[in-house]
Amino acid sequence: MNVQDRIEADGCACCARMSSKPLIEVEDALARIARIVPPPQVPERCSLQQAKGRVLARPVVSRAPMPLFDNAAMDGYAVATSDLKGDGP
Repeated sequence: MNVQDRIEADGCACCARMSSKPLIEVEDALARIARIVPPPQVPERCSLQQAKGRVLARPVVSRAPMPLFDNAAMDGYAVATSDLKGDGP
């Protein structure tokens, strides 16, 4: 799971976008969201079977590297078709 840092107001690259609508300040956007979205509930522990449809309160970290073995189905591969002889796949 990747945890994203908050985007600061001066870190936005939206200035170059093409739109007839003006941008709003980040603080204004966050305030609008806060008015519509309900506040988070108090975190609670549950079994993995009960976790379906819920949102994590914090990142889940494995105690050991996963998978414990080389697994080509999970590793992924890339092929440069220009390196192949003939038409390729």
